[in-house]
Amino acid sequence: HQVFKFSPEGKLLMTLGRKGVVGENESRDAFNGVADLVIARNGDIFIADGESTNTRIVKYSRDGRFVTWWGGKGTEPGKFDEPHSIAIDSKGHLYVGDRRNKRVQVFDQDGKFKTQWTNLGTPWGVFVKGERLYVVDGTENNRLLIVSTKDGTVLDRVEGLVNPTAVTVDSKDAIYIGEVNGTNVRKLVKK
Repeated sequence: HQVFKFSPEGKLLMTLGRKGVVGENESRDAFNGVADLVIARNGDIFIADGESTNTRIVKYSRDGRFVTWWGGKGTEPGKFDEPHSIAIDSKGHLYVGDRRNKRVQVFDQDGKFKTQWTNLGTPWGVFVKGERLYVVDGTENNRLLIVSTKDGTVLDRVEGLVNPTAVTVDSKDAIYIGEVNGTNVRKLVKK
């Protein structure tokens, strides 16, 4: 239930959350199932606190000061049922993989709901590069979807993965997918 920030040399610089303390959705300094995090250009930290019973996104300033949280359990826009992954685009929009609700929701950095896409299966992991959202659909479909950040249109897909849970893209556009049940990382390159 903690998040740690380290220097490149391995020195502990910041700790969010408290060891052995389980937080509720309303908690300012405790979590219950940190699933993912992303850092904005200005250093603000956004945490998907949804791997257990919490159902929220928590925002901290770059120095670790609690700012706000949003979400809570539900199916309506702005609510979550297992916010499992989070990504940010160059405009500062946040993309949240709301796993059990089988959708990706888009917010501004103050938690204002922008839109949602329900055509992406069960989003276990999300990552944004340029104007593309990469979504690993890790339950029934076991696939990677490459989606337009403009409107949620699926641009491309890769089928046949083994329970994919995380995705990232490097500077040369190679795609890396972590597979839980396959216990490996796949690297995909375009030929």
